[in-house]
Amino acid sequence: MRLLGALLVSLCACKGASAPQRPPNPGCGTVDLKVGDECHIVETTNPSFGKMHVGVGNIFERELPGADGKMEKRMSAKVDTFDTETKEEQSHTVIVGTELTLGKEHYRVTAVDYGKDAPGTITLKRLP
Repeated sequence: MRLLGALLVSLCACKGASAPQRPPNPGCGTVDLKVGDECHIVETTNPSFGKMHVGVGNIFERELPGADGKMEKRMSAKVDTFDTETKEEQSHTVIVGTELTLGKEHYRVTAVDYGKDAPGTITLKRLP
C-alpha cells in the first residue's frame, strides 16, 4: 500500500528542468511550469494547464510534413484539449517541434515516445 501511495504521488507532480533526466509526469495534477521547464504527459492521463485539460493518445508513426514541407513517416500523437471556461474542444496532431498554446502559455513538443510495453508519452517545454 505504501508503494502504491508513493507511485501515485510521483505521477501527480511536475517539476522544473532541474529535475532528474526524464521530466516528471503531471498525471492527474495541474501543470505549473516556469519558462524552459519540461514535463511529459503519458497516454491515458489528463493533466490541467490552467483551465485547459489535456489528453494525449494514438501515438504512432504517420505520414506528415515536416518544417521543410517534406512528407515523411514521423512519430506523432493526438493531443486533445478542453477549455473549461469557453467549453471549446480542439484536437491536434503533433510531432517534435510542434508548438501549442495551452491556457495562456506556449509550449513546444520536444519528444514523442511510443512506449513499447507501457503507454507512450509526449514531452512539452514551456516557451517564453
